[in-house]
Amino acid sequence: MGIIKRGILGGFRKKTGAVVGVRWRGLDVMRGIPRKTSKAPSQEQLDQQMKFRLLSQLLSKVGSVIDIGFSDACVTPTAMNLAMAYNLKHAFKGTSPDSQLDYSRLSFSRGSRALPKIASVEGWTQRRIVFSWDYQGDRDKLEHPRDLVTVLIYCMALQRFVNLMRVATRADRDYTVMLPASFGGYTIHAYLFMESVNTLGFLSNSMYLGEVLVLQ
Repeated sequence: MGIIKRGILGGFRKKTGAVVGVRWRGLDVMRGIPRKTSKAPSQEQLDQQMKFRLLSQLLSKVGSVIDIGFSDACVTPTAMNLAMAYNLKHAFKGTSPDSQLDYSRLSFSRGSRALPKIASVEGWTQRRIVFSWDYQGDRDKLEHPRDLVTVLIYCMALQRFVNLMRVATRADRDYTVMLPASFGGYTIHAYLFMESVNTLGFLSNSMYLGEVLVLQ
């Protein structure tokens, strides 16, 4: 039986008729009870479930990055909710039942902070990966030499991320990562984004830099 604690307009707990009252992230939420069905899911529904499961497993590995990169989120939806919604819409290619994750379109941050005009990634010997980007001085209020740079590396074969948050500044123009020995010989995907050091939550979109073979 549901209990309404503060009158008819207050939040309540447990099942009441066809709804359930719960407390979620500081809010009183009323949810409908899902109806059981014997109908088999369509191929489109199965495809959407696959996308959701794949994205959820991937983005949960970098939850701390998502919390920064989608920090425009308020109490609800959460930053992860926003990241999931954006990438479900934009980060897949192909049509059902052959949809595939497009790593070049994955997004780990969204914002209007300026990205560098040119950026690249290179694989050096001894598992070193070098990120570099251009900086020619302030173009406008959307960039600053002390903007913070976050870099991400994802190895699909190992299903592992290396994420280094706020490890360089825009004016540094490059940053070198020494990868674990297990990454040697595998191809990685590389990303970066910029963040204002002065204004909380003022970020750029994440930028895909391409694939690189990690040299032993």
